[in-house]
Formats: sequence, structure tokens, C-alpha cells
Amino acid sequence: MATPASVGAMASLGGGLDDTAKGAADTLRYSARSLDYDDAARIFLLSGTARLEYKRTVLTADSIWYDMNAGLLEAAGKPQLQDPTVAPFLGARMRYNLKDRSGQVLKGASDDNGQHYRGEEVRRLRDKRLQVVDADYCECKGDNEPDYYFASGAMEIEPNASAVAAPVVLNVENVPVVALPLAYFPLGKGRRSGLLTPKFGGDQVQGFFIRNAGVYWAVSDYADAQLSSDLVEGQAGRFDQASMKANTRYKKRYWLDGELNWTQHLQQFGEAGSQWEMKYQHTQELLQKPGKSTIKGDGSFVSSRTVRQDNALTAAEVLDQTANANLQWQHVWDNASVLVVANQQ
Repeated sequence: MATPASVGAMASLGGGLDDTAKGAADTLRYSARSLDYDDAARIFLLSGTARLEYKRTVLTADSIWYDMNAGLLEAAGKPQLQDPTVAPFLGARMRYNLKDRSGQVLKGASDDNGQHYRGEEVRRLRDKRLQVVDADYCECKGDNEPDYYFASGAMEIEPNASAVAAPVVLNVENVPVVALPLAYFPLGKGRRSGLLTPKFGGDQVQGFFIRNAGVYWAVSDYADAQLSSDLVEGQAGRFDQASMKANTRYKKRYWLDGELNWTQHLQQFGEAGSQWEMKYQHTQELLQKPGKSTIKGDGSFVSSRTVRQDNALTAAEVLDQTANANLQWQHVWDNASVLVVANQQ
């Protein structure tokens, strides 16, 4: 056993890993304050600001133990793993197989594009999926005490795709609010179906509120839909300004472009007096040749002329009392055109 008092800023360790047929890409590089190395067993221990690099994988920790024959790593003391195939990991203790890139993290945490999850145990499988035990998930900055989070006994994550958890409890300020048997969370960038990120808050006018709680559905490359709800306590504490919202959008270049929004204002969760409003926008190319034919329309319909005033929470909503609709058809030839317009005030 050899024990240097200090190891240089960066060194390379050969042994079976530095295969000349593969080149420098398989070289294992390390740095630490001290090194204990068993040449017969091909096991070494890095201690003190330890850092180990293999291909594009970087592991840092207070101490790193490595079995070269088995390709197994164990790290303790704030280990952090950086691997281009998965979001960066933090944890209390880590075990990792460099050969098949599977591993285990105790009290692990990771943040991927603002989507933060943590668990008592995080397992990385050979197919890159993650299994999290006693998991917390939120779209936040990963603070120790986020305003809200989803807690689950078991969660499975496919990086840059989705996370599935069951059962799930929504916690607000560490208080359980809603329990669900199953939840699906889209991960990564781009349009993905899944739960929306709710917004929590409160003020003197609205009281406590939960906004944008619902689901999003990426129907296709040309359309999507969203169903959400706003739960607003109100000054009287009767939750008489809650609402349900449905939205669908569609767009296909050179043919369709539009949006439809429906809002159902709930008076004390559906008692008599509930009101609704609908807004729409639509553009469609009906004909390209001969000539060009287009239909356009936008506007809104309401259940009563005072629906926005009765349910407004901001000054802008109070002032927006317009409720009209229009539809127009236009056909254009080379030297002439015709326009038909219909309006409702």
C-alpha cells in the first residue's frame, strides 16, 4: 500500500483503463490531497477535495473509493456527479458503476431546467431511467423549503421526457392539500403533456389563492389543449370567485390559426348564479387558386353584461367590459375583391 502525502493537481492512472486501442478517451484522471493505493487489488482511495474524471463523467467529493477491476465508485462527503446523459446529481453518499453508468445516491437531489426533484434514495438504471424513493418534485429553484412541492413514495423519471409518481400529495408550505393516486410530469424543453405548474399566493383583495392548477395536453404538432382552475378565497372567505378554464389552440401554416377560451366562474363551487364567458380567434385560408379566399373572426360571448365586473380581481379586468363578435369573409382576384362582414355588439 502506497500513501503519498499529496497528489498533483491532475494525474492519469493507467492499469486496464488506459487501453492504447481506445486511446486517451478511456484514461482515468484524478486529483486529491492524498491517495491510498493497493496495487495488488487495484483499489485506491482519494481523500481531500477529490476529483475523478472518466470520459465525460466527472465526480467530485470529499473522498472517493474506486475498484478498478469492477469499475465501481463510491463517494462520500457532498458528492456531485456530472454526466452528459443525465442532469447533475448532488447527494450525501453515492455509488456508481462507470462501465454501465448505473448507480445509487442517498439523499440525492437534481435540478433539470428548473424542474427540481430530491429523494432519500435515487437509483440510476442502465437504460438511463431514474427511480426515486420518498421523492419531492417541484418546478422551483430547488430551495430547501419551497413554497409548494409534490411528494410521492415512488417516482420514475425518464430524463428530458417525463416523470411518473404514485401516489402523490400536493404540499403547500409543508401542509398537505390534495392527494392524487397518480401524477405525470413532463420534463425537458418543448411542448409536453402533463400537469401544469400551479401558482400560490395571497393578498388583501383575493385572500389565499391557487391559480393555474390543471393539465396540459399536446394533442399534435398543430394543436394543444389546457384545462385549469383558479381557487380564490376572496375577502369574504367564501371562495366565490373560483373559476374553471378551458383553452385550445390550433395552427397549421398556410391554412389554420386560432384559439378558443372558455371560463366558467363558480359562485361558491357551482351554486346558482355561476357565470361564463368565451373568447375566440380564428383565421382560415379557404382557397388559394383561382384567387385567394380567407375567413377571419374574433370576439367574445358572455352570460351577462356584468360577468367581468362581478368576477374581476384587477382594475384592468374591471375596465374590460367589451363583449362583441365579428366574422368576415374575403375573396381576392387579380383585379377585384369582395368582402362580407358580420358583427354582433
